[in-house]
Amino acid sequence: MKSLLVVMSAAVLLFAACKKEPKKLGSHTVAVVFVGGNDAIVRTPKGDVKAVKGAILNENDWVQTGAKTHVDLALPGNILLRVDEKTTLKLEQLGLSEGGVQADRLVLAKGTVFSKVAKLDARSSFAIQTPTVVAGVRGTKFMTETDEKGAGKVAVIEGRVAVASKTKSEEVGEGEQAQVTESGGVTETKIDPATAARVNELAAGVDKIKQEQLQIFENLFKNLGGVIDGFPKEIPLESVANRAEYDPQMLTNNLMFGTPDEVIAKLKPYEAMGVDDFIYYASMGYGLAE
Repeated sequence: MKSLLVVMSAAVLLFAACKKEPKKLGSHTVAVVFVGGNDAIVRTPKGDVKAVKGAILNENDWVQTGAKTHVDLALPGNILLRVDEKTTLKLEQLGLSEGGVQADRLVLAKGTVFSKVAKLDARSSFAIQTPTVVAGVRGTKFMTETDEKGAGKVAVIEGRVAVASKTKSEEVGEGEQAQVTESGGVTETKIDPATAARVNELAAGVDKIKQEQLQIFENLFKNLGGVIDGFPKEIPLESVANRAEYDPQMLTNNLMFGTPDEVIAKLKPYEAMGVDDFIYYASMGYGLAE
């Protein structure tokens, strides 16, 4: 039995060593989708600029907000962030590899960030680092808060977050928070009412981002409103007859995304109606290999 275990272990190690890592392509960008208030700047290697809606940020850029100002950011992979007031955040790593694999690490020097992260590819990662801990996730909604010395908290309202310092690691689940000390101590507790209210307020703001993007899309797609100074007018979705088109289940059922078997099943009704050919076209900026 021991010999068998040794052979199996060696095989597992050999497989892991031979597993092909996705080829690194460089870094992706981040879009500013909304700025609330008038005191937000982006620090770049070329200097500081005012944060404005529509700006494109790059790896190693900083976002800094003052009082009564917040900035909403969108990352590839359906990741949305709200950088709250009096916050300093660095886009430390925005790694991009073949197949759309992302490796994102943001450094929160001080302040508050709410993150809404869709379920990531098994090879992708997203983490927020403070002066004392790293909060890593695969798909969740959570708030990270810290002062300049590293004292703060990580509060979760959906999913799970691994919170690790140099001395301790905790997995924080839905409805829980990790209180962090300046020395890196991590204590997991139930989320307190004040924190829960704060996180839910930030979450509501982030959820509004998607609503606004759909309103803009509706305008551009059907030419229902004007474009002023380069910004399309947002069309209230409740005012359009086709608002059911944005129902998540409807999109899942009708768009040709999924496994080969799932897509084939979606095409069968067309075949039954006598359709012989189905042409799918998508242009996302990548070549055929990607």
